[in-house]
Amino acid sequence: MTGMKISRRDARKKIKDKRKKIKDKREKIKYKKMEKNENRVIGVCEVWYALAEDVTGVWDATDFGVTVALNEGADWEQIPIIAGTATITEKAVRRDAGRCYEQEFSAEVAGEDDVVPEWLDEIDNRPAIVKIVQTNGTKIYGNITSPVRLMCDWNTERSSVVVGFSRDTTERARWLIEGSGSGE
Repeated sequence: MTGMKISRRDARKKIKDKRKKIKDKREKIKYKKMEKNENRVIGVCEVWYALAEDVTGVWDATDFGVTVALNEGADWEQIPIIAGTATITEKAVRRDAGRCYEQEFSAEVAGEDDVVPEWLDEIDNRPAIVKIVQTNGTKIYGNITSPVRLMCDWNTERSSVVVGFSRDTTERARWLIEGSGSGE
């Protein structure tokens, strides 16, 4: 079949068909990626804290998880966050002394009332261990030797209190092994 010529119109049609197939294939791949990413949206559901003085210890249970023991009679206290306002980031950073992790958390708590100021005074700038329940599991921030210090600020734009922390640490946040973390 050598020497057989095709018309320009047929050649253009073949090129156009190939381009359409490539475009359709790219759209299918793009759709699959979007579908996969939608299933991986991670959000903060609940936030709990225990003052460091109420924690007996935070121990490695596995390569990626920890158990938390609270003093007898102590328990986690929930921070009543406004749904959809919590954000948390953890970023690995290379420093002269080695690798560290920058962790930042913030969430809004419903505006000032009689109860909120008392609650804020109890936790503002005090050492604590924070338990954040996410859609994919529960993580622990802080330990006895390197606790988190929660800070509270007033946000006039939304008439709410912003609770959060920002810290550098040598350890990543660790997954909580289910069933640990009560002082019973």
